[in-house]
Amino acid sequence: MLGLLLVAVGLLVPVYAYLLYPAAVVLLARWRPRPLRPDPGWQPSVAVLLAVRDEAPRLAARLEQLLAQDYPRARLQIRVLDDGSGDETPRILKDYAAQGVQSETVTPAQGKAAALNRLVAGAVGEVLVLVDCRQRLPPDVVRLLVAALGDPTFGAVSGELVLEEPDGRPSPSGLGHYWRFERRLRQAEATFASAVQVSGALYAIRRELFPPLPPGLLLDDLAVPLGAARHGPRIGFVPEARAYDTVADPGTERRRKLRTLGGNLELVVRWPWLLLPWRNRLWLPLLSHKLARLVVPYALICFLIGAFLIPSPYLWILLGLIGLCLVIAGLGRRRVLPGPLGTLARLGWTVLDLNLAALLGPWLWLTGRLTWRGKDGRGAQEARGSDGRSG
Repeated sequence: MLGLLLVAVGLLVPVYAYLLYPAAVVLLARWRPRPLRPDPGWQPSVAVLLAVRDEAPRLAARLEQLLAQDYPRARLQIRVLDDGSGDETPRILKDYAAQGVQSETVTPAQGKAAALNRLVAGAVGEVLVLVDCRQRLPPDVVRLLVAALGDPTFGAVSGELVLEEPDGRPSPSGLGHYWRFERRLRQAEATFASAVQVSGALYAIRRELFPPLPPGLLLDDLAVPLGAARHGPRIGFVPEARAYDTVADPGTERRRKLRTLGGNLELVVRWPWLLLPWRNRLWLPLLSHKLARLVVPYALICFLIGAFLIPSPYLWILLGLIGLCLVIAGLGRRRVLPGPLGTLARLGWTVLDLNLAALLGPWLWLTGRLTWRGKDGRGAQEARGSDGRSG
Protein backbone atom coordinates (compact mmCIF):
# COMPACT_ATOMS: atom_id res chain seq x y z
CA MET A 1 0.00 0.00 0.00
CA LEU A 2 2.82 2.39 0.87
CA GLY A 3 4.59 1.64 -2.39
CA LEU A 4 1.44 2.34 -4.39
CA LEU A 5 0.92 5.65 -2.59
CA LEU A 6 4.53 6.71 -3.23
CA VAL A 7 4.25 5.82 -6.92
CA ALA A 8 0.96 7.73 -7.26
CA VAL A 9 2.37 10.85 -5.59
CA GLY A 10 5.59 10.56 -7.55
CA LEU A 11 3.73 10.59 -10.86
CA LEU A 12 0.95 13.04 -10.01
CA VAL A 13 3.09 15.98 -8.86
CA PRO A 14 5.32 16.33 -11.97
CA VAL A 15 2.43 15.60 -14.35
CA TYR A 16 0.32 18.28 -12.64
CA ALA A 17 3.13 20.85 -12.49
CA TYR A 18 4.39 20.48 -16.05
CA LEU A 19 1.35 19.23 -17.98
CA LEU A 20 -2.08 19.39 -16.34
CA TYR A 21 -1.87 22.89 -14.85
CA PRO A 22 -0.34 24.54 -17.95
CA ALA A 23 -2.84 22.78 -20.24
CA ALA A 24 -5.78 23.81 -18.04
CA VAL A 25 -4.67 27.46 -17.94
CA VAL A 26 -4.16 27.62 -21.72
CA LEU A 27 -7.61 26.11 -22.33
CA LEU A 28 -9.27 28.47 -19.82
CA ALA A 29 -7.58 31.45 -21.43
CA ARG A 30 -9.08 30.43 -24.78
CA TRP A 31 -12.49 29.57 -23.33
CA ARG A 32 -12.98 32.61 -21.08
CA PRO A 33 -10.42 35.24 -22.06
CA ARG A 34 -10.26 38.54 -20.21
CA PRO A 35 -7.54 40.25 -22.25
CA LEU A 36 -5.69 43.35 -21.22
CA ARG A 37 -7.04 46.48 -22.95
CA PRO A 38 -4.29 49.11 -23.29
CA ASP A 39 -5.08 52.83 -23.34
CA PRO A 40 -2.41 54.59 -25.45
CA GLY A 41 -3.86 57.97 -24.50
CA TRP A 42 -3.09 57.50 -20.80
CA GLN A 43 0.25 59.22 -20.10
CA PRO A 44 0.91 59.51 -16.36
CA SER A 45 4.21 60.58 -14.84
CA VAL A 46 6.67 57.68 -14.90
CA ALA A 47 9.78 56.85 -12.89
CA VAL A 48 12.20 54.37 -14.47
CA LEU A 49 14.21 52.66 -11.74
CA LEU A 50 17.52 50.87 -12.16
CA ALA A 51 19.67 49.33 -9.42
CA VAL A 52 23.25 48.56 -10.47
CA ARG A 53 26.50 47.23 -9.05
CA ASP A 54 29.76 46.98 -10.99
CA GLU A 55 28.02 47.57 -14.33
CA ALA A 56 30.52 49.95 -15.95
CA PRO A 57 30.93 47.91 -19.19
CA ARG A 58 27.24 48.18 -20.14
CA LEU A 59 25.81 51.01 -18.03
CA ALA A 60 26.29 53.79 -20.60
CA ALA A 61 24.50 51.78 -23.31
CA ARG A 62 21.52 51.15 -21.01
CA LEU A 63 21.27 54.79 -19.98
CA GLU A 64 21.31 55.83 -23.63
CA GLN A 65 18.45 53.40 -24.29
CA LEU A 66 16.44 54.83 -21.39
CA LEU A 67 17.04 58.39 -22.58
CA ALA A 68 15.90 57.35 -26.09
CA GLN A 69 12.47 56.11 -24.90
CA ASP A 70 9.61 57.52 -26.98
CA TYR A 71 7.65 58.64 -23.91
CA PRO A 72 7.16 62.38 -23.18
CA ARG A 73 10.48 63.40 -21.60
CA ALA A 74 8.83 65.93 -19.31
CA ARG A 75 6.85 63.11 -17.69
CA LEU A 76 9.77 60.69 -17.40
CA GLN A 77 12.10 60.43 -14.42
CA ILE A 78 15.17 58.18 -14.60
CA ARG A 79 16.61 57.13 -11.23
CA VAL A 80 19.66 54.91 -10.76
CA LEU A 81 21.06 53.60 -7.50
CA ASP A 82 24.67 52.44 -7.40
CA ASP A 83 24.73 49.68 -4.79
CA GLY A 84 28.36 49.83 -3.64
CA SER A 85 30.14 49.47 -6.97
CA GLY A 86 33.90 49.05 -7.02
CA ASP A 87 34.42 49.93 -10.70
CA GLU A 88 33.79 53.03 -12.85
CA THR A 89 30.01 52.98 -12.35
CA PRO A 90 29.90 56.16 -10.15
CA ARG A 91 31.91 58.14 -12.71
CA ILE A 92 29.61 57.08 -15.57
CA LEU A 93 26.55 58.12 -13.58
CA LYS A 94 28.07 61.55 -12.94
CA ASP A 95 28.61 61.95 -16.70
CA TYR A 96 24.87 61.47 -17.28
CA ALA A 97 23.67 63.84 -14.57
CA ALA A 98 23.57 66.72 -17.08
CA GLN A 99 21.09 64.72 -19.19
CA GLY A 100 18.66 64.40 -16.31
CA VAL A 101 19.64 60.99 -14.96
CA GLN A 102 19.25 61.10 -11.17
CA SER A 103 21.61 58.85 -9.27
CA GLU A 104 22.99 58.11 -5.84
CA THR A 105 25.57 55.73 -4.43
CA VAL A 106 25.13 53.60 -1.34
CA THR A 107 28.10 52.04 0.47
CA PRO A 108 28.48 49.40 1.61
CA ALA A 109 26.21 47.41 -0.71
CA GLN A 110 22.77 46.63 0.72
CA GLY A 111 21.33 44.29 -1.92
CA LYS A 112 18.75 44.73 -4.65
CA ALA A 113 15.69 44.69 -2.38
CA ALA A 114 17.02 47.55 -0.27
CA ALA A 115 18.09 49.39 -3.43
CA LEU A 116 14.59 49.15 -4.91
CA ASN A 117 12.99 50.36 -1.67
CA ARG A 118 15.27 53.40 -1.73
CA LEU A 119 14.61 54.08 -5.41
CA VAL A 120 10.83 53.89 -4.91
CA ALA A 121 11.01 56.23 -1.91
CA GLY A 122 12.60 58.91 -4.10
CA ALA A 123 10.41 58.35 -7.16
CA VAL A 124 7.74 60.90 -8.12
CA GLY A 125 6.01 59.00 -10.93
CA GLU A 126 2.52 57.58 -10.75
CA VAL A 127 3.88 54.50 -12.53
CA LEU A 128 7.16 52.76 -11.75
CA VAL A 129 9.03 50.96 -14.52
CA LEU A 130 11.75 48.64 -13.22
CA VAL A 131 14.56 47.45 -15.47
CA ASP A 132 17.89 45.65 -15.19
CA CYS A 133 21.19 46.67 -16.71
CA ARG A 134 21.94 43.42 -18.51
CA GLN A 135 19.18 43.51 -21.11
CA ARG A 136 18.88 45.58 -24.30
CA LEU A 137 15.77 47.79 -24.33
CA PRO A 138 14.02 49.06 -27.49
CA PRO A 139 12.70 52.67 -27.42
CA ASP A 140 9.03 51.69 -27.08
CA VAL A 141 9.05 49.57 -23.92
CA VAL A 142 8.08 52.32 -21.44
CA ARG A 143 5.23 53.53 -23.66
CA LEU A 144 3.87 50.00 -24.14
CA LEU A 145 3.98 49.11 -20.44
CA VAL A 146 2.35 52.37 -19.37
CA ALA A 147 -0.38 52.06 -21.99
CA ALA A 148 -1.14 48.58 -20.64
CA LEU A 149 -1.67 50.02 -17.17
CA GLY A 150 -4.27 52.30 -18.74
CA ASP A 151 -6.53 49.28 -18.17
CA PRO A 152 -7.68 49.98 -14.58
CA THR A 153 -8.15 46.28 -13.76
CA PHE A 154 -4.38 45.71 -13.87
CA GLY A 155 -1.99 46.88 -11.17
CA ALA A 156 1.27 45.62 -12.68
CA VAL A 157 2.40 44.32 -16.07
CA SER A 158 5.43 42.39 -17.20
CA GLY A 159 7.34 42.80 -20.41
CA GLU A 160 8.68 39.84 -22.37
CA LEU A 161 12.26 38.66 -21.99
CA VAL A 162 13.64 37.37 -25.30
CA LEU A 163 16.70 35.11 -25.17
CA GLU A 164 19.07 35.44 -28.11
CA GLU A 165 22.35 34.10 -29.36
CA PRO A 166 25.19 36.66 -29.63
CA ASP A 167 24.40 37.05 -33.37
CA GLY A 168 20.75 37.98 -32.63
CA ARG A 169 19.14 34.64 -33.54
CA PRO A 170 16.54 33.14 -31.15
CA SER A 171 18.33 30.87 -28.74
CA PRO A 172 18.15 27.18 -29.77
CA SER A 173 19.31 26.10 -26.30
CA GLY A 174 17.18 24.02 -23.97
CA LEU A 175 16.77 27.11 -21.79
CA GLY A 176 15.45 29.04 -24.78
CA HIS A 177 12.81 26.39 -25.48
CA TYR A 178 11.86 26.15 -21.80
CA TRP A 179 11.57 29.93 -21.53
CA ARG A 180 9.20 30.03 -24.51
CA PHE A 181 7.01 27.47 -22.71
CA GLU A 182 7.14 29.62 -19.57
CA ARG A 183 6.20 32.80 -21.44
CA ARG A 184 3.18 31.12 -23.00
CA LEU A 185 2.03 29.92 -19.59
CA ARG A 186 2.36 33.39 -18.07
CA GLN A 187 0.48 34.97 -20.93
CA ALA A 188 -2.33 32.43 -20.54
CA GLU A 189 -2.50 33.08 -16.77
CA ALA A 190 -2.69 36.82 -17.38
CA THR A 191 -5.37 36.42 -20.06
CA PHE A 192 -7.63 34.20 -17.95
CA ALA A 193 -7.11 35.75 -14.50
CA SER A 194 -3.71 37.04 -13.40
CA ALA A 195 -0.04 36.19 -13.84
CA VAL A 196 1.82 35.26 -10.68
CA GLN A 197 5.26 36.63 -11.60
CA VAL A 198 6.86 39.35 -13.69
CA SER A 199 10.19 39.43 -15.48
CA GLY A 200 12.73 41.25 -13.33
CA ALA A 201 14.25 42.58 -16.54
CA LEU A 202 11.23 44.71 -17.43
CA TYR A 203 7.99 45.40 -15.56
CA ALA A 204 5.76 48.27 -14.50
CA ILE A 205 3.58 48.80 -11.43
CA ARG A 206 1.34 51.53 -10.05
CA ARG A 207 3.39 53.34 -7.42
CA GLU A 208 0.85 52.94 -4.61
CA LEU A 209 0.88 49.16 -5.06
CA PHE A 210 4.64 48.63 -4.70
CA PRO A 211 5.13 46.57 -1.51
CA PRO A 212 8.05 47.35 0.84
CA LEU A 213 10.54 44.55 0.24
CA PRO A 214 12.22 42.74 3.15
CA PRO A 215 15.96 43.62 3.29
CA GLY A 216 18.12 40.95 1.71
CA LEU A 217 15.24 39.43 -0.28
CA LEU A 218 16.47 37.38 -3.24
CA LEU A 219 13.54 37.78 -5.67
CA ASP A 220 11.73 41.05 -6.30
CA ASP A 221 10.09 39.77 -9.50
CA LEU A 222 7.91 37.37 -7.48
CA ALA A 223 7.42 39.44 -4.33
CA VAL A 224 6.33 42.66 -6.07
CA PRO A 225 3.44 41.23 -8.15
CA LEU A 226 2.20 39.04 -5.27
CA GLY A 227 2.29 42.04 -2.94
CA ALA A 228 0.44 44.16 -5.49
CA ALA A 229 -2.20 41.50 -6.25
CA ARG A 230 -3.00 41.31 -2.55
CA HIS A 231 -4.93 44.57 -3.00
CA GLY A 232 -7.09 43.18 -5.80
CA PRO A 233 -5.71 44.17 -9.23
CA ARG A 234 -4.57 41.70 -11.86
CA ILE A 235 -1.00 41.16 -13.05
CA GLY A 236 -0.68 41.40 -16.82
CA PHE A 237 1.72 40.36 -19.55
CA VAL A 238 2.67 42.58 -22.51
CA PRO A 239 4.49 40.49 -25.14
CA GLU A 240 5.05 43.55 -27.37
CA ALA A 241 7.26 45.18 -24.70
CA ARG A 242 10.49 43.24 -25.06
CA ALA A 243 13.86 43.17 -23.36
CA TYR A 244 16.59 41.25 -25.18
CA ASP A 245 19.21 39.15 -23.42
CA THR A 246 21.81 36.61 -24.46
CA VAL A 247 22.03 33.17 -22.90
CA ALA A 248 24.77 33.32 -20.27
CA ASP A 249 27.44 30.70 -19.68
CA PRO A 250 26.31 27.51 -17.88
CA GLY A 251 27.84 28.56 -14.57
CA THR A 252 25.97 31.86 -14.51
CA GLU A 253 22.69 30.22 -15.53
CA ARG A 254 23.11 27.60 -12.79
CA ARG A 255 23.64 30.30 -10.15
CA ARG A 256 20.52 32.05 -11.42
CA LYS A 257 18.50 28.84 -11.11
CA LEU A 258 19.71 28.24 -7.58
CA ARG A 259 18.90 31.81 -6.65
CA THR A 260 15.42 31.67 -8.16
CA LEU A 261 14.38 28.34 -6.68
CA GLY A 262 15.91 29.10 -3.30
CA GLY A 263 14.24 32.51 -3.43
CA ASN A 264 10.82 30.94 -4.00
CA LEU A 265 11.10 29.17 -0.65
CA GLU A 266 12.54 32.26 1.04
CA LEU A 267 9.57 34.40 0.00
CA VAL A 268 7.04 31.92 1.41
CA VAL A 269 8.95 31.78 4.69
CA ARG A 270 9.14 35.58 4.94
CA TRP A 271 5.52 36.07 3.84
CA PRO A 272 3.61 33.05 5.23
CA TRP A 273 0.29 34.68 4.29
CA LEU A 274 1.04 33.59 0.73
CA LEU A 275 0.04 30.05 1.76
CA LEU A 276 -3.39 31.14 3.02
CA PRO A 277 -6.02 31.06 0.23
CA TRP A 278 -8.28 33.51 2.07
CA ARG A 279 -5.48 36.11 2.16
CA ASN A 280 -3.68 35.41 -1.12
CA ARG A 281 -5.97 35.63 -4.14
CA LEU A 282 -3.20 34.10 -6.28
CA TRP A 283 -2.81 31.14 -3.94
CA LEU A 284 -3.67 28.46 -6.52
CA PRO A 285 -1.44 29.84 -9.34
CA LEU A 286 1.43 30.31 -6.86
CA LEU A 287 1.05 26.76 -5.59
CA SER A 288 0.64 25.26 -9.06
CA HIS A 289 3.11 27.35 -11.06
CA LYS A 290 5.92 28.00 -8.59
CA LEU A 291 5.81 25.88 -5.43
CA ALA A 292 4.82 22.59 -7.09
CA ARG A 293 8.04 22.72 -9.08
CA LEU A 294 10.02 22.78 -5.84
CA VAL A 295 8.33 19.50 -4.86
CA VAL A 296 8.84 17.70 -8.20
CA PRO A 297 12.32 16.25 -7.46
CA TYR A 298 11.13 14.93 -4.10
CA ALA A 299 8.08 13.42 -5.80
CA LEU A 300 10.36 11.64 -8.27
CA ILE A 301 12.38 10.25 -5.37
CA CYS A 302 9.11 8.97 -3.88
CA PHE A 303 8.31 7.30 -7.18
CA LEU A 304 11.67 5.51 -7.27
CA ILE A 305 11.25 4.25 -3.71
CA GLY A 306 7.69 3.12 -4.42
CA ALA A 307 8.74 1.35 -7.62
CA PHE A 308 11.23 -0.76 -5.68
CA LEU A 309 8.54 -1.64 -3.12
CA ILE A 310 6.07 -2.88 -5.75
CA PRO A 311 7.21 -5.95 -7.72
CA SER A 312 5.56 -4.93 -10.98
CA PRO A 313 7.21 -5.46 -14.39
CA TYR A 314 5.35 -2.41 -15.73
CA LEU A 315 7.02 -0.17 -13.19
CA TRP A 316 10.41 -1.62 -14.09
CA ILE A 317 9.72 -0.85 -17.73
CA LEU A 318 8.78 2.70 -16.73
CA LEU A 319 11.98 2.99 -14.69
CA GLY A 320 13.91 1.86 -17.75
CA LEU A 321 12.27 4.54 -19.86
CA ILE A 322 13.08 7.15 -17.22
CA GLY A 323 16.69 5.97 -17.25
CA LEU A 324 16.79 6.30 -21.03
CA CYS A 325 15.40 9.84 -20.78
CA LEU A 326 18.12 10.72 -18.27
CA VAL A 327 20.79 9.42 -20.63
CA ILE A 328 19.35 11.50 -23.50
CA ALA A 329 19.19 14.55 -21.22
CA GLY A 330 22.82 14.01 -20.29
CA LEU A 331 23.71 13.99 -23.99
CA GLY A 332 21.76 17.23 -24.30
CA ARG A 333 24.24 18.87 -21.96
CA ARG A 334 27.04 17.87 -24.32
CA ARG A 335 25.03 18.95 -27.41
CA VAL A 336 26.19 15.93 -29.40
CA LEU A 337 22.81 14.89 -30.83
CA PRO A 338 21.63 16.53 -34.09
CA GLY A 339 18.19 17.57 -35.29
CA PRO A 340 14.91 17.25 -33.38
CA LEU A 341 16.39 14.63 -31.05
CA GLY A 342 19.11 17.09 -30.11
CA THR A 343 16.52 19.78 -29.41
CA LEU A 344 14.58 17.36 -27.21
CA ALA A 345 17.77 16.35 -25.43
CA ARG A 346 18.73 19.97 -24.68
CA LEU A 347 15.25 20.65 -23.34
CA GLY A 348 15.49 17.48 -21.24
CA TRP A 349 18.79 18.62 -19.77
CA THR A 350 17.30 22.02 -18.92
CA VAL A 351 14.40 20.40 -17.06
CA LEU A 352 16.76 18.01 -15.28
CA ASP A 353 19.07 20.88 -14.31
CA LEU A 354 16.10 22.84 -12.99
CA ASN A 355 15.07 19.93 -10.80
CA LEU A 356 18.60 19.56 -9.47
CA ALA A 357 18.49 23.27 -8.61
CA ALA A 358 15.10 22.72 -6.95
CA LEU A 359 16.81 20.19 -4.68
CA LEU A 360 19.89 22.29 -3.97
CA GLY A 361 18.66 25.92 -4.04
CA PRO A 362 16.24 25.78 -1.06
CA TRP A 363 18.82 23.79 0.92
CA LEU A 364 21.52 26.41 0.26
CA TRP A 365 19.14 29.13 1.43
CA LEU A 366 18.12 27.21 4.57
CA THR A 367 21.76 26.68 5.49
CA GLY A 368 22.67 30.33 4.93
CA ARG A 369 24.87 29.72 1.90
CA LEU A 370 22.54 31.44 -0.58
CA THR A 371 22.19 35.15 0.13
CA TRP A 372 22.04 38.39 -1.83
CA ARG A 373 25.78 38.84 -1.23
CA GLY A 374 26.92 35.71 -3.02
CA LYS A 375 30.01 33.70 -2.13
CA ASP A 376 32.44 36.60 -2.46
CA GLY A 377 30.58 38.86 -0.04
CA ARG A 378 29.58 41.25 -2.83
CA GLY A 379 27.25 39.25 -5.06
CA ALA A 380 27.81 38.67 -8.75
CA GLN A 381 25.68 41.07 -10.76
CA GLU A 382 24.86 38.51 -13.43
CA ALA A 383 23.25 36.23 -10.84
CA ARG A 384 21.49 38.90 -8.77
CA GLY A 385 18.26 38.88 -10.69
CA SER A 386 16.34 35.80 -11.64
CA ASP A 387 14.56 37.31 -14.65
CA GLY A 388 11.85 34.95 -13.59
CA ARG A 389 12.91 32.39 -16.15
CA SER A 390 14.20 29.56 -13.97
CA GLY A 391 11.23 27.95 -12.35
